[in-house]
Amino acid sequence: MRENITDTDMLLRGTANLPRVLDIMGFPSLRKGQDTVIAQIMGGRDVLCILPTSTGKTGCFVIPTLALGWKTLVFSPLIALMRDQVQSLQRKGIRAGQMVSVQSEAENIQAMRLWMAGELDLFYVAPERLGNEHFRQAMQAVCPDFVVADEAHVVSEWSDNFRSAYAHVGDFIEEFNPRVVGTFTATMPPEVERDVRRVFRQENAEKILWYPRRANLNLSADLLVGIHQLVQDVKSVQGACIIYCSTIERVQQRAAILSDMLGEEVGIYHGTGMTPTQKKSNMDNFMEGRVRIIVATNAFGMGIDKSDIRGVFSADMPRSCEEVAQLNGRAGRDGKPSFCKTYWDSASRRTQEFFISNGHPGKADITALYQAIQRMADRDGTLHKGSADLSRASGVKGFLVGAAKQVLMASKVLEAVSVDAEEKACLINYKGSSEEELFREWRGYVESTGREENGYRVISQGDLEQLCEAKMPVIRKKFKQWEDEGLVAFLPPSKARPVKLIGDISMVDFPRLKQKAVEAYEKLDKVAEYIETPDGEKHKFLEDYFGVTNNGG
Repeated sequence: MRENITDTDMLLRGTANLPRVLDIMGFPSLRKGQDTVIAQIMGGRDVLCILPTSTGKTGCFVIPTLALGWKTLVFSPLIALMRDQVQSLQRKGIRAGQMVSVQSEAENIQAMRLWMAGELDLFYVAPERLGNEHFRQAMQAVCPDFVVADEAHVVSEWSDNFRSAYAHVGDFIEEFNPRVVGTFTATMPPEVERDVRRVFRQENAEKILWYPRRANLNLSADLLVGIHQLVQDVKSVQGACIIYCSTIERVQQRAAILSDMLGEEVGIYHGTGMTPTQKKSNMDNFMEGRVRIIVATNAFGMGIDKSDIRGVFSADMPRSCEEVAQLNGRAGRDGKPSFCKTYWDSASRRTQEFFISNGHPGKADITALYQAIQRMADRDGTLHKGSADLSRASGVKGFLVGAAKQVLMASKVLEAVSVDAEEKACLINYKGSSEEELFREWRGYVESTGREENGYRVISQGDLEQLCEAKMPVIRKKFKQWEDEGLVAFLPPSKARPVKLIGDISMVDFPRLKQKAVEAYEKLDKVAEYIETPDGEKHKFLEDYFGVTNNGG
């Protein structure tokens, strides 16, 4: 258990620097809610901070960082969120950097070098970087003074069965022992607070809740009886709108219908199947006003800081009241009247129940997968098989394989084995020629760099990505096109990342996992209650759900 460090001199020094820092941030003064949080941090005390969107959560950790001259590491869940915050800080002249997959390896290495040289004040990373040896070396060279978990509520839903790397942030905190740990979110009911405190070692953190009612948001709900209803509601809004859907298929279908019926371009955004370039282009078109409407999954949510969004429509039933609040929070950040409507129908409820059942494997499935890995692993406990092989060997079906594997990793039964891109080989056999410039350009790279082996040119993934100036998903897509045209045979490296057994099944906390599955269904029932609550009472319903008892206004 970590102990907070109280340093009066540090607080006085930071307070003296506040006017200069506020000027850099462009703030005339600290906002209500920010003042209490920043005072706690500058006094050397851990904080668990709940502030609604548009009230300045980012400033709560940037301002003390600059006032105290600290080095701050920010764990953030989404690339888009990191990118936007880093760019915004850089525009203010603040030394911020990031280590993200959409950057080249050279750019990520340069960011680490800047951190090690003391030339970054804030360094943004995803928790998955904890397994990167170069990242750990950078942290050992310059230990962070302040560790921040932005959008910390995701740890409750993700750390066990989706992104197990979150479960290891606490170990990092224990190892590097920063002066202060801060967790920040807009939504934290009691069961989420329990997980946040456990994962981020915040047993003694001061909980600071400032949740003024955003009365400019007109909250409503309705049964969705047809797409025409959604079209009419969107049509009635004068200004930018986001329509949220629960699946990629529905995003694509509804975007096409809206575009046709409204007679205007409609953007789309989702987390799977879109290249980084497509995501950035679609996001920029919406954020900069070239496209008024965007249809998206909840991947287009956290950190979307566009002040003049006039309408947010959840076209499918959200999975929790936390998600309701997060999505609605995108609207009306400029304080002007905006509409937030949540739809429901039996099909979208069944979709959420499907996600819950496939995201919370039971003891039998987790145990079966563990036993299959034991049988299939090599002598040192390492497994090189993918999900399809594991499913066949264990009898665990579909999405449950991935979820069960994440449970074992979060429980420290398994760990991911790092494989350098230089060790991953691509095999390419050219069968024809093309006048396409990109085809000829990439062929030249491959033939000049790759080695000959059994009729194929063998080139490492790292070399191929560097020479082609593209990431592997883009390269795979292009080679698939050429393969369909009969021009090449392309064998990419396996997508399966090796894992290694480092513990046993007794390390899995099955009662806690079972309880989390129960809570997931209870959260869905609460959304149904929110929908059934009279529209005029919806603000009060959410405040009660999140435990707001006084400063809600």
